[in-house]
Amino acid sequence: MTLSAAFEQRAMWSRISEPERSANFSPALTTTALREQAMAKPADTTNPIPKKCSVEGCERKYFAKGYCSLHDGRVRRTGAPGPAQRLHNQPLKNRTCSLEGCDRRHYAKGLCNLHWTRLTNGGEPGPAGQVKISNGELLKWLEDHVAYDGEACLTWPFCRSKDGRPGAARYKGKQIGAARLMCILAHGEPPFPNADSAHSCGKGHEGCVAPNHLSWKTRQGNVQDTYEHDTIMRGERHYAARLTKQDVIAIRSDPRTDEELAKVYECHSTNIHAIRIRRSWKHVE
Repeated sequence: MTLSAAFEQRAMWSRISEPERSANFSPALTTTALREQAMAKPADTTNPIPKKCSVEGCERKYFAKGYCSLHDGRVRRTGAPGPAQRLHNQPLKNRTCSLEGCDRRHYAKGLCNLHWTRLTNGGEPGPAGQVKISNGELLKWLEDHVAYDGEACLTWPFCRSKDGRPGAARYKGKQIGAARLMCILAHGEPPFPNADSAHSCGKGHEGCVAPNHLSWKTRQGNVQDTYEHDTIMRGERHYAARLTKQDVIAIRSDPRTDEELAKVYECHSTNIHAIRIRRSWKHVE
């Protein structure tokens, strides 16, 4: 039997139902006999595959589960197919930034790459034009404020990171964070290797670059400051925290077993035990 004949025999055999296969199975059954048996059985038309999307008004080609690829994707993401048309007026390949005055190519959430980055970093997409600030302007601002001696924080007015910390400027061929660079300008080069520019105000995450709030410290000293200022990511402030301070206090005073409390607070019994012996949540009395 040739390869094409074998494929044809397999296709004909697949059109015959399972009971009929069992009843009529024979190793010597020929392709001709299978063809005659398959043609004698009408095709199943009780549940035909739709040619087009089932959403009213949509003429797109069928993709899966009664929908086109557009509406199938919406169902998987949101649970509903939504309207027949796309949710934006422009074709995807020609879509531009939705910010008025900007004609850059669309990147995400209706914005171009520039304004999407501004939105994720600072919370606002900013003006339509690309704001370019030279490195000289950044250095001049730092040099103009080296003599600042006010008690209040001096906030960095330019770009900042997602967590609110000041951006960077190029100094002596290196890209250096604004707070560290201010510490260099105000207090000289680091007195020892791997020195940290530490904040006495604990507001580094809010963009403070006040020279009188900065000093050189070891990494251990800088970390110790985060405990004193209560700015370290721990307890309820941690992104993966499932318990609150009140939960921890209640667990330590509860007479029930670790396993019973684990079911109540929906966590593992080892976590309950670690809280009780103060291996975790040590900062909570």
